[in-house]
Amino acid sequence: MNYNLKKPAQSDFYNVEDFNDNMDIIDGALNNAGANKIDKVTNGTAGNMAVLTVDGGIADGGLKFSIYNGGLRVTYDDGE
Repeated sequence: MNYNLKKPAQSDFYNVEDFNDNMDIIDGALNNAGANKIDKVTNGTAGNMAVLTVDGGIADGGLKFSIYNGGLRVTYDDGE
């Protein structure tokens, strides 16, 4: 996503109008992001996964969890 902010050249002097225009663009983008934020998690799971080893033992597979909210799924796996 490109917000088309004005970027001054090295030789340009400070232009308050350009700065204010950029701030208006950033403020609008942050306002839209705030309006679309997720307020709370509606469903989630967490736990340690048990892994069976070749010799029949059980090893800790590490922490894994998933969060579901409004169609968005976030999964974390610490890789152990």
